[in-house]
Amino acid sequence: MKKVWLLLLPLLLLCGCSHKSEEGGVSFYYLAAEVEIGSTSELFQTELRQMDETRPWKERVQLYLTGPVDENLRNPFPRNVTVRSATLREKEQVLELTLSQEYAQLTGIGRTLANACLTLTLTEYASVERIELHCDNGEDLMDGNSYLSRDLFESKAEQTNKEYICRIYFTDESQRYLIPALRKVVASENLPIYVLHQLLEGPTEEGYVATMPRDTRLLGFSLEDGIATVDLSGEFIENRPRMELAERMTIYSLVNSLTELDGIDRVQILVEGQAVDYYQYMRLPETLERCESAIGPVRTGINEFDATLYFGSWSTEFLAAAPTRIIRDDTRSQGEQIVRALLEAEPVNGLVNLMPEGTNLLSVDTIEGVCYIDLSKEFANIPGGFAAERLAVNALVASVCSIESISSVVLTIEGGSVTLPNFDLSETLRPLPSWFFPA
Repeated sequence: MKKVWLLLLPLLLLCGCSHKSEEGGVSFYYLAAEVEIGSTSELFQTELRQMDETRPWKERVQLYLTGPVDENLRNPFPRNVTVRSATLREKEQVLELTLSQEYAQLTGIGRTLANACLTLTLTEYASVERIELHCDNGEDLMDGNSYLSRDLFESKAEQTNKEYICRIYFTDESQRYLIPALRKVVASENLPIYVLHQLLEGPTEEGYVATMPRDTRLLGFSLEDGIATVDLSGEFIENRPRMELAERMTIYSLVNSLTELDGIDRVQILVEGQAVDYYQYMRLPETLERCESAIGPVRTGINEFDATLYFGSWSTEFLAAAPTRIIRDDTRSQGEQIVRALLEAEPVNGLVNLMPEGTNLLSVDTIEGVCYIDLSKEFANIPGGFAAERLAVNALVASVCSIESISSVVLTIEGGSVTLPNFDLSETLRPLPSWFFPA
């Protein structure tokens, strides 16, 4: 889901109101579904809910986390987050909560807003003054604070009065994923221009890597009907990255940073006023949409692992790489999870999933680094002859072999009773350098 520009001033406006529950009515705090740039009063909204205060705290909190009834409100909490425990320490007026690891997926301003909504809602109860928030995977959810309280969020709001918190995407040192960096900007700034200049200037944080080619200058910017057109100087091409993944980070740092803003849905990149046909590995003549899967980091704290899925592109010869974070499932092997992720993937911006529609995974097993995969008969329905069959098989093999524990693949269709019309599957398959874009 696309993030919006977030103004923390509304938190201050809300915190000044009466907040203790009366006669069973509790104000549940959520986010407004739509927030316009420059809004100073609509980010946080409430819906009044009747709540039996004899109901166990675990049930009360779980009901709140499931989200609003009003469709004009937005739930800041991850789907499927559950309350593991909820205990009120009455003398201290502290409600101690332990939530499932889904809550730890929130980072940066997203977590701040979720913590604010949670705190504002639960301190509606007269018996609660502070929240102690834990995660069942041990991750710190309170950003180093001992407790969460209304006063904490009031003071933060006062400090950021009339400032936006914006998210600028650079990359990590491996140049596989975008990493968000937060910036404060006063409301008087031209927000898209500010974002672009931040990208061109590069990161100030340790461990972050610049994505824009050196000496690139901004020549122009316009916004119409949700499409942001960015005109860059010739250095954007002259000094472009030479590696495929680095180029991907360059493009998506620009697109994802701009689409953080409300009102920007797609980005058109021009160089010296002209559309760019081929950058190097990517085609850029059309508008580009946001790519959520490009955003990292890989969160090992919630058992994610790093794989690479391979897709088709403008090239009929080479595969396009897309690093992908996958959450481990203890009931499935990594090989099985990668195959399923590839079958279900919906790539964007010109990439094509080469797996034939309707293909199902029948079985998968990994023995001593060899992954044995059996697919349904739909995999044999690859239009385009030998070249298309080769590319689809290569995409599957390269994706599965993108993790260290798998070096080769034995592929069958319907247990070997079905074969590809133009491609021999009788041999063990290993990725070859000729499958990928040359550096």
